[in-house]
Amino acid sequence: MNTHKICLDSSVSLTAQCACYAGWTGTFCDTSIACLSNPCVYGTCVASSSSGYICNCITGYYGSQCQFPITQTPCQTNPCRNGGTCQLTATNGYICSCPAYYVGMNCEYVNPCLLIGAPTSSCQPVLTSSGNYTCSCATNPVSGVKISI
Repeated sequence: MNTHKICLDSSVSLTAQCACYAGWTGTFCDTSIACLSNPCVYGTCVASSSSGYICNCITGYYGSQCQFPITQTPCQTNPCRNGGTCQLTATNGYICSCPAYYVGMNCEYVNPCLLIGAPTSSCQPVLTSSGNYTCSCATNPVSGVKISI
């Protein structure tokens, strides 16, 4: 129900003519004058009796006219898994510091050296060209055991 108008039926033209209350316009008086200028940059304008209009912002924006982007850093999406800690880089990227049992960009793989019981002082997980992790030991390699994840 639109309460922003007074309408009178015309017996001559068989139509209704509406007079809009202050602050409203349009054929059916359903458009707020405050919203005519499209003040909401990234949102939808809704008429308000107290302030003229209110902007309902789309996701990712805020402000009285939805003019400010919500800056989200890569770490706010919690990319590090298995207890990893996210750290921002200077280029607005991120690096995950993984607990000892996990490796990978997002700490998503189990450390293959720990799986086979290799000494952590001389063995390190290494990313292979195929995208898997293997355990590489500089001295005293674990004999007869090769694992890829």
